Amino acid sequence: MNSQISDQDIVRNVLSGDTEQYNELVLRHKDYAYSIALKIVHNTMDADEVAHDAFINAYRSLKPYKQKSK
Repeated sequence: MNSQISDQDIVRNVLSGDTEQYNELVLRHKDYAYSIALKIVHNTMDADEVAHDAFINAYRSLKPYKQKSK
C-alpha cells in the first residue's frame, strides 16, 4: 500500500468501494490503538481484542463520518 496517501484519502477510497485500503489504516494505527487499549484494560490479550473491536467499529462508522476530525 502507498504510505504517501493520506488517511483522509484512504477513507474516501474506502467509501468509494475500495475496502481493501482500510487495511492500510489499520497497519498505520494499530500500535497506537493497542497502546491506548493496554493503558485502559491493563491486560495484553484484552488490549488486543479492544483494539481489534475499535477498528471494526470505526469501519462500520465510516459512512456517517463527516471527515472533520482525525
